[in-house]
Amino acid sequence: MKCRQLTAEEGVMYKLILTSVALTAPIACNKLDRPTASSAATNVVSRDLVFSGVQFTPHDSHPLKVALIDRDLDARLFIADVGIASGKFTLTKEKALVDGHRYFLDYYADVNGNQSCDAPTTDHVWRIPIDTVTSNISITDTHKMNFHDSCSSFRDVYAGPTGDMTVLITGRLLLGDSVTDARGITPGQALVGANVFVEGFADQDTVTDSTGAFRLSITMPRDQALLATERRLIMWYTQPKPGKTSADWDLADARFGATKSVALSSNLNIGDQKLQYTKAVNFRVLSSVDQNGISTCWIHSKTLGSNLVIWSGTDGTYTVDYLPPGSYDLAVVCPGYQNATTTVTVGESNARSASDTAPDVILTPTP
Repeated sequence: MKCRQLTAEEGVMYKLILTSVALTAPIACNKLDRPTASSAATNVVSRDLVFSGVQFTPHDSHPLKVALIDRDLDARLFIADVGIASGKFTLTKEKALVDGHRYFLDYYADVNGNQSCDAPTTDHVWRIPIDTVTSNISITDTHKMNFHDSCSSFRDVYAGPTGDMTVLITGRLLLGDSVTDARGITPGQALVGANVFVEGFADQDTVTDSTGAFRLSITMPRDQALLATERRLIMWYTQPKPGKTSADWDLADARFGATKSVALSSNLNIGDQKLQYTKAVNFRVLSSVDQNGISTCWIHSKTLGSNLVIWSGTDGTYTVDYLPPGSYDLAVVCPGYQNATTTVTVGESNARSASDTAPDVILTPTP
């Protein structure tokens, strides 16, 4: 089924649904059951939508766009420009929803300012599913790093949710051969409860089962530019110190990880993957004015999303805990300073609690 953006005339027809007027014309999709005078819903109930965001301060200077997708009609209903002030925004759309319908609320911050939605992590893109509507909907979302690549919702020609595709990645995670002091886990042993996700799709993660096996399902727009791009599969496992639970993880815990480049174009079995010790990365954030450390910064990984743990000291020293070998882009946001991006590189390690030191990040005060 090929779906598209509603034409102006069809938009008028959709509004008629919202006001409970019978239809005699198709709405959006050529394979959709077309309402007629005898089958049209004459008791349709329309509902209001209120969408708010908090803690979006890092995007105060970035344009924000919101799209509403009707999943049952395979139609984009609107795109709205929303202003962010002091980390907050609110969008109100009266009679935007219909009882019995399901929706996607997609939105993105135009980080690079090119007036186009670019796949994470260039722009920050999110999706909120709305299940079957039965009342007015009010949603408040808190800024987070688990992106969803739903840029197809903002294309000039909307292909509809049916343009999405799902790729299944399977495999098994084992402890690496060179790890010899892993608190009771022996080399080659299956890792149970290890986390697996693909960069840019941190919200679609999974964990390994009792045999170390995993099934990771990634749903994304059927966009040729995306399919031609390989992404890193991130695999890691945390083993707390004896007597601790996962809720008490800290820098003394044992972490193991690995990354693998995968093409998101077809189902893939990566077989057995062996995880090695990860490393922490230390770096300082300094003011360009006096070279003093800045201790109130917000830092996240554009690759790892919300899975990143940051430890900070009062002298402006930050520790990223713990990363598999590879390079990672970090966004550095400090109140009163211009935002910056830095790249840290992690080498391989055969020892627990190993660390690397990255160059200082120098920030310029905002005008």
